[in-house]
Amino acid sequence: MSLRRFVILLTVACSACGPDACGPDLPPGSEGHPLQVRLIASGPPEAAEAMARELEPYLERELSIEVRVAVNDSAAELVDGFAYSEVHVAFLNTFAYLVAHKWGGADAGLCLRFRSGRCVYQGGIVVRADSGITAPEDLNGKKFAFKDPYATSGYLLALQYLDSHSITPASTAFAGSYHAVVEGVYDGTYDAGAVYADRDTDGTLTDARSELTATHADAAQRLSLLAETGEIPSGPVAFDSRLPSELRDRVVAALLKWGESDRGRETLSLVYGARGLAPSQDEDYMQVRRTVARLGQSVERLVPDGGGLVIRERLYDMNDDLP
Repeated sequence: MSLRRFVILLTVACSACGPDACGPDLPPGSEGHPLQVRLIASGPPEAAEAMARELEPYLERELSIEVRVAVNDSAAELVDGFAYSEVHVAFLNTFAYLVAHKWGGADAGLCLRFRSGRCVYQGGIVVRADSGITAPEDLNGKKFAFKDPYATSGYLLALQYLDSHSITPASTAFAGSYHAVVEGVYDGTYDAGAVYADRDTDGTLTDARSELTATHADAAQRLSLLAETGEIPSGPVAFDSRLPSELRDRVVAALLKWGESDRGRETLSLVYGARGLAPSQDEDYMQVRRTVARLGQSVERLVPDGGGLVIRERLYDMNDDLP
């Protein structure tokens, strides 16, 4: 049974049995029914856990309501959480947001602002400097690593790049994290991998190779960036569309205030590589939807081991949302 059909049947059942059949309708933030805020770790998981411990008491003080902030490893869990109103606010990556909006009723309210001062970042493809891979066509027949099926720079932008250059890897894999992608390329497990990249206002490029420098001093020299795969809107802070507008506005104001503080900027930089937060809306992500719609028919060729299920089964009908 599809998620949508299940939700409809559940709603009908609750309505038929009376207002208390499926539990009291308590507003988020009330006693015993906290506002549920979720993070997805982009960098070190311990940094995201520290952010959760910092953000929870801050939001409780600012909002004067009960708040719970936790870290999720799975974007799929957050999509389901939004669908059942078990998650009210979440820091999502761009690709996961498309799914959460389509299937879980999530709406963008804020976005991560990066070094350029804008809510955009870039993707890249990293290779070993001594691999002999110096042009896009050299990736044909090579072992390629993505981050995960919900990643944007670590999956979607790389798919678009491979497709536009008619590249077919010998094998593909989901490494699970950007650290694992670059480490796998470093030690030869993969020939190339999809990573994030971000340009500063002076044009300086920072990318996922920096995640290895603490343990591999020669990472910047041993790995090279073969290509930049494009620019994309940064991941949003998404809100359950059923959240009362007054509460949503207060949460937005509190998060913007935190993001402008020294501590907030430091935390956002450590966890997401961001410099702050800024207002956003769903329309900001139409470009990404168009990219997904174009890629739908190419995923099976590029990721034959089934990694494209996210696009094929959940996002291939993204055309329905295009103007």
